[in-house]
Amino acid sequence: VNASGIFQPDKTMYLFISKRFEFSSSHRLFVRNWSDEKNLEYFGRESAGLWGHGHNFEAFFVFNGPVDTSNGMMINVTSIKDKVKPLIDGKYDHKYLNTDTPLFGDVVPTPENVAKGLLTDVRPLFADMSAKPTACHLIESPQSEATAYADGRVERHLWTDFSAARQTYSPHLSQVENKDLFGQAS
Repeated sequence: VNASGIFQPDKTMYLFISKRFEFSSSHRLFVRNWSDEKNLEYFGRESAGLWGHGHNFEAFFVFNGPVDTSNGMMINVTSIKDKVKPLIDGKYDHKYLNTDTPLFGDVVPTPENVAKGLLTDVRPLFADMSAKPTACHLIESPQSEATAYADGRVERHLWTDFSAARQTYSPHLSQVENKDLFGQAS
């Protein structure tokens, strides 16, 4: 903050920013030289159907880099949109990933591989900029997500909902102490 109380970033300050994109694609999870039974065992119902099944994907691209002290931004979000949207529209949106997106000719288009493919495709678009894409978080469905990182790590996120009843209490406390500490849950 300068003498006038206005925030001014210093040259060493780094920011993270993410930009969300949506696209619709279909895919089939299967390995070509495996039997239908083996594919079903590994991939479940997502291995069935000649043209697979579709998803409305959400992809979040995470960027980081130094702040430009002249404008206070790491990167203009419009630059991200202008570079990434044509790539997604051309290679991923309304495509059958197994055949329409060359990467998946020999690679099973699992959420992990789609996130990794998106990040791999997007990184070169920002080679001339100081802000770089460092991760792609892909949401396939509310129960299925994956995150690919620029260092090669990939995380898979699976959600399962359940309901359970519980009582919160400590056996080391009295009934009154439990009620005071945990309220109605005791």
